Amino acid sequence: LLTAGRVGVMAGIQPEAALRALSQADAVGLSSPELDFWLGRALESDGQFEPAMVRFEQALARLPVELVELREAATLGVARCALGAGQISLALTTLESALGWFSGSTEILALMSKIYQAAHLPEKAIEVARQAVQGNSESVAGWGALRKALASSGDFEAARQALLEMSSRDPTSTAAWLELA
Repeated sequence: LLTAGRVGVMAGIQPEAALRALSQADAVGLSSPELDFWLGRALESDGQFEPAMVRFEQALARLPVELVELREAATLGVARCALGAGQISLALTTLESALGWFSGSTEILALMSKIYQAAHLPEKAIEVARQAVQGNSESVAGWGALRKALASSGDFEAARQALLEMSSRDPTSTAAWLELA
């Protein structure tokens, strides 16, 4: 059930079926931090941000420290759900404290940029997006965040340059090429 739900969430196909499989696994007592994480992802994809946050937080409390990537993904999940629930302060606090654990994480900095935009703090959004691309110039997420932050601030030429950088890192990105057109 856990595997079926995880695959369903990852594929984005029939999210209701994935959520149902993961909920059944939970109901029969297959408790694990991985189940909490994937239930969080399924609930998030279903727009159920509050229960998803609870599951991501449960996963973080139970995940071994050495599972760094999964811990980072759960942290990002908490922040995305907080943003989705309109809890901008919680989203920012979560990511700001996470930078201590995941120093220089491009994904965390890119999401922070998005949250600063939602908080109407364009300068901070640009600042953390620039940190993301300075820390990893190959990061599509970092360049995408910088493009959005610059466009939101009205600097369309710099946003176009960031979009060019993003599309050069991922030439298969149809979204980037459509925006350039």
